[in-house]
Amino acid sequence: MSVAPNLGANFLDAPAVLPRRSLRLAIIGCGPRGLHCLESLSRRLSPGDLARLQITIFEPTAFPGAGAVYAPDQPEALKMNFSAGNIDAWGRTRGTGLPDSERPSLIEWLKVHFPRHSDPDAYVPRAIVGQYLHDAYQRVRRQLQSMAIVRHHREKVDQIRNVGGVWEVKTAASWRAFDEVVVATGHEGLRPSCRLSPTQGDGKTNRRGRFVYPVESNLCRDQIVPGGTVVIRGFGLTAIDAILSLTEGRGGRFAGQGLLPNYFPSQLEPRCIRVHSRSGRPMLAKPTRKVAAVDETFYRRYQAEFSNLLDQRGRIHFHRQIWPIIVNAAAGMLVHRGIPRTVREVDQWYRGWSRYRMDSATARRHLFQSVCVAHGTRPIDEAYALGEAWRRLYPQMVEVVSFGGLGVGQFRSFQRVSMEMEKIAFGPPAESVAKLVRLMKLRIVQRAEEAQLDDAGEYVDAVLAGPTEAGISGPIRSLMDQGYVCQDAETGGVRVERDGSPLDAPRGLAVFGRATEGWIVGNDTLSRTLHDQIENWAQTVLSRLHADIV
Repeated sequence: MSVAPNLGANFLDAPAVLPRRSLRLAIIGCGPRGLHCLESLSRRLSPGDLARLQITIFEPTAFPGAGAVYAPDQPEALKMNFSAGNIDAWGRTRGTGLPDSERPSLIEWLKVHFPRHSDPDAYVPRAIVGQYLHDAYQRVRRQLQSMAIVRHHREKVDQIRNVGGVWEVKTAASWRAFDEVVVATGHEGLRPSCRLSPTQGDGKTNRRGRFVYPVESNLCRDQIVPGGTVVIRGFGLTAIDAILSLTEGRGGRFAGQGLLPNYFPSQLEPRCIRVHSRSGRPMLAKPTRKVAAVDETFYRRYQAEFSNLLDQRGRIHFHRQIWPIIVNAAAGMLVHRGIPRTVREVDQWYRGWSRYRMDSATARRHLFQSVCVAHGTRPIDEAYALGEAWRRLYPQMVEVVSFGGLGVGQFRSFQRVSMEMEKIAFGPPAESVAKLVRLMKLRIVQRAEEAQLDDAGEYVDAVLAGPTEAGISGPIRSLMDQGYVCQDAETGGVRVERDGSPLDAPRGLAVFGRATEGWIVGNDTLSRTLHDQIENWAQTVLSRLHADIV
């Protein structure tokens, strides 16, 4: 796989004293969200701003724009769960910036660099998306360098503090001073290893398990030897990444026609991969566009019902006011497609799904059913209808729920349902689920019961740290410890304004992404349309740049 060369370079630190009206900006974390900050700013700058803005990017990986999650050097067996036609690194709002010919969507870029992946309905390897994002970063950086001074430091930021109105950023090398700081560190709570205690403290199991990422080092043959037994904690997207890395990623081959491909082992994979999940409920296959149940006009009625809730923000009851819209839309969709289901029947299906621990055979049946529905070989069902309603109405739900839209005590109800709907609505592509079903049929992948855990040779943790679990060191933790950011009592997310600035923090700080989850719902890494905080932030920075106050 070819990887575009990294054009980022380390430079000397900015001087401690800058000319009047200069603005020093730090971007801490330059995955996709950091890239979006740079791109939004680039559209607002003009050549007259040259030398009035100094941008320092702190990104420890070799590929700014992609970051660790979309690293271009990860195995191509790891696929997106977002179809290629929905991915676009560029904000399509009005402004100067680059011409449209220099701002390709993923599909336009794939047609040039990877034509075989350019189907809008395809789920391409994350490594290829990482190349696209890094290419977008390089384009934005070249644009910015005509209007500002841009530096990239391959360093991790440990602390942030405010001294006399100036933000100081600490890395292992030094402290540096800035006027504006953006924190976009994503899953800061990710740990290279963690305690795996699925028996919840009864003393049976308390072993150290390695985290899944980066798979090329954590799951390599030196770490997990062929022919052994592995227990994976979790049954979500990260667990599927681990399973495919340990099978297809080690030379195993899926081939054949039909819904379930045959698997030809390489003899380099583990003998048995045991998956441990508290609920046992899997992530269902995401349907292809070919199975679209209804057109956009069908949802206008339900979108309007969400809009009617906006004037009740702060008092909204999830199960009385939001969930019925989703269930009504799902039932209406089924009836529209000639599959008569009442609202009560759809709601009962969901309750049956969400209330009981699922055994291995039942999980496999649900997985295979979702593959069949995704390919259109079986009629759509309640799972498809609920997932589609949740996906289509998600932007309206995000608008209603974010920034404290729910009533007191209601976020927990929303969170419980949201966690289940993640499995139903935002699962992996059908191709990946079909591979998982085949591996389960061959008993290469098995359900791990608690009694089996102590006998396993290797443990792998595939559960992401929650958005409220900031790392024991890092910028978010240091800001929390100093009281510059606070977590919302209801949701646990960092409370921010509409431009990303934390409530009551000194001017010049912005936090985007994972740390705000809950206070802001739906922090999708690649979305440029679901939220407008980054666009608002860029306008705030431009206003400060042009004000004679620095």
